[in-house]
Amino acid sequence: MNRSFKLILALGLPLFTIIVMLVDVRSTGLDPRQQAVKEYVQYRSTTLTQLLQAGQSTQARLPHHLRADMSKTSFGNSTYYQTRQRYDDQRYAEPVATPVWTLMTKTLTETLLEPLPTRPTTKPEHVGYAAGRPMPYPPNDLWCLQLTSADSAAPKVILVALHQDIFNAEWIVHEVTDPETVLATVGCQFSLP
Repeated sequence: MNRSFKLILALGLPLFTIIVMLVDVRSTGLDPRQQAVKEYVQYRSTTLTQLLQAGQSTQARLPHHLRADMSKTSFGNSTYYQTRQRYDDQRYAEPVATPVWTLMTKTLTETLLEPLPTRPTTKPEHVGYAAGRPMPYPPNDLWCLQLTSADSAAPKVILVALHQDIFNAEWIVHEVTDPETVLATVGCQFSLP
């Protein structure tokens, strides 16, 4: 009995650990792009007087035309790249390896309500592996998202960009300097209601 108990313990404990890690990594049920949008909308809803909601999204036809100077502010708890606004959330204290193929597209349907505390950054913060690298431009994938809010200070459009270098990939949310010009430049057209 002692030998079988040791065998069960030796095989069961590593298997249990792997299962717990897999459940924890995918606990939100959202792909990384959806998670980036959810966190952004949650944060911005706390800074506005009215609720902010994600609306229609469309994939940019010309993502390679996005330049760094088109981004007014970038948002995200990027493990790899420097953003202007980070969400102060302990889930991102350690880097999480995300295979590039899991960062590909799915639909945005999540409504976003829980507020997240944030902190602005003006310099790189070293929170894990290579934090603070400049974001590589142009992004590999780009989505445009309409936002709705009764608050006049709310942005009407954001960009969700997959910034990727040879080793890393992260979805980053961008508020843009001139929405009409940027949308035309990157090839985003929303369908009429």
